[in-house]
Amino acid sequence: MPWRLTDSPKRQWFQELRRSLGILATVSTNRRTIEQPYLDDVMPRMLGEPITTTAPAPWVTTHGDLHWANLCGPTLCMLDWEGWGLAPAGYDAATLYCHSLLMPTLSAQVQARFADALSTESGRCGVIPLPWTANLRFTVIGKDGDGVNTAEVYSGVQDRGCKIGA
Repeated sequence: MPWRLTDSPKRQWFQELRRSLGILATVSTNRRTIEQPYLDDVMPRMLGEPITTTAPAPWVTTHGDLHWANLCGPTLCMLDWEGWGLAPAGYDAATLYCHSLLMPTLSAQVQARFADALSTESGRCGVIPLPWTANLRFTVIGKDGDGVNTAEVYSGVQDRGCKIGA
């Protein structure tokens, strides 16, 4: 979890993570990390307004649960592969970004290192359902009920060009 990080990962570590995710994206599979019916249910219900839920193409192979408890260093190692499968491109970057929000310096670093993935339509829109997954909801809300205001997260997503609403 981000609370245990003492230093932000080094540039070389992020480069290795990006390289590894790039290789993973080329793996052929029929497994799914996320399903369209989940998006159809969660996105409008949690946002409280109509929204287009069709995840944009391309869908690529992802880790599916990329957060700090599943990443090791100083040599990169990714753990917990039970949720790997197809998801919109940028999903892993969006997951890691959302799991970094309680540490502004780290979230800015993740956003900078994955700017290209997060700036795609699928990367921008991949942020929307994430705060409502079981593990991430705890991270975003915080262990003491404080934390990141999800309305601000969605506002930032909209500011980057992802339309929320019909």
